[in-house]
Amino acid sequence: MFNIAAAATLAELGRRIRTARTKLHWSQEAFAGVCGLERSYYGGVERGKRNVTFTVLCLSCDGLTCDVAMITQGLPHLVQAVPVQ
Repeated sequence: MFNIAAAATLAELGRRIRTARTKLHWSQEAFAGVCGLERSYYGGVERGKRNVTFTVLCLSCDGLTCDVAMITQGLPHLVQAVPVQ
């Protein structure tokens, strides 16, 4: 189970990826195909409903032709250490 801070971070990461994808005029389905991901899984990433592995993050950034640092800049600062119970 995600804590609230982690869920907010996943939602922000998904929003950043979606914003970059739409600037490139890719549909969600076409972009997921380019990245080699299932469209429904990728949709969950954009909505912040899926945990994003480093591999999925790298595949998404490759599709966006950007580096991981650009998409994740500032995200660690959004998460405070909250113990998950």
